[in-house]
Amino acid sequence: MALSNKTSMNESNSVLYVSICSAESSPGIYKKVTGFINGAKKNGFQSQAKIIEPNGIRGNIAFIRQILFAKEKNIIIRYIPKLGFIIFVLGICLKLKNQRFFIDVPTPMTNHLIEIFNGHNPRLQKIVNILFIVLMGSIPFLSCTKIIQYSNESSFFSFLCSKKILLIGNGIDCDSISPRLESPLWPAETLKLVAVGTVAFWHGWDKIIKVISQINKDETIPYNIHLSVIGDGPDLKILEKLVKNLGIQEFVYFPGFLSGSLLEEQYKKAHFGIGSLGWDRVNIKLASPIKTREYLASGLPVIYSTKDVDLAQNNELAIYVEAREDNKELKKILSSMDKRIIPHPLACYEFSTLNFDFSKKVLQILDY
Repeated sequence: MALSNKTSMNESNSVLYVSICSAESSPGIYKKVTGFINGAKKNGFQSQAKIIEPNGIRGNIAFIRQILFAKEKNIIIRYIPKLGFIIFVLGICLKLKNQRFFIDVPTPMTNHLIEIFNGHNPRLQKIVNILFIVLMGSIPFLSCTKIIQYSNESSFFSFLCSKKILLIGNGIDCDSISPRLESPLWPAETLKLVAVGTVAFWHGWDKIIKVISQINKDETIPYNIHLSVIGDGPDLKILEKLVKNLGIQEFVYFPGFLSGSLLEEQYKKAHFGIGSLGWDRVNIKLASPIKTREYLASGLPVIYSTKDVDLAQNNELAIYVEAREDNKELKKILSSMDKRIIPHPLACYEFSTLNFDFSKKVLQILDY
């Protein structure tokens, strides 16, 4: 799939973003790629995206061909660890053609290893994947122009290329998001929360489920908490079992994957969006989740853990919770929400356009 301008791609401000993803199975990545291109166009770049459907070896070959034969001045790719050495070679080829090569690394490699280790793939597959990444080290990044990262990388994976790293917050396309015009009434008998994304252990949504179980049994707290967990993922059944074991099925819902108007309706009903609460489980101490940004652009304040590149911890639009397994701070905050005022949706949206929009991020990345 190509999203492009009709003008010639031979000028120095031309941009190509290549990624393997799917609008259906990985909508967050898809929106990020297309949002980046829209942000580039706002700044006058001749830009296009080549989005390749995941298709095993064929998809990888198509990915490599798009990069190798690209004519644009600036080539950006979403990093694929298993193609590490090939990406190193592609960087050399592009450098010989006087093209700039940017590698977008969504998760620091050390943390990616932890994700693999804690994943649900067969043990042998985990070992092979981890060994390959460790043996490659920083080699894949040595030939690129710049490495785009959203959290701190280890010295091992940044060896000889630390000066190429741009630490930046994730961007979103605010123009593609319609913010709600008003928030639901608060205080009220029910505090409505929504958590959207891949249901995986690093989001830590089991933490808030356990806290909801405790709060909703406490008669001194003048409200109940309801949570909608929207999405699918490797740990969905684990959360469903947890909810059943705690006996709180009437308070926690699993509507599955939602998008478009159906997702917007969920946002309109909610008081707060729940960001990632479990980054500590993959040793991430600095992050910039896309979903946190989408909540705010939709007019929805957030509750999140782990320091964010673009958010001050005392930001009134986003409640920061220290990432801990004992859940004490999370329980304390959720037990006193009746003392808080819900920020106006337009304040959330305006903050997003000033701090998160790709029209701002593109210039930082491309150095224009």
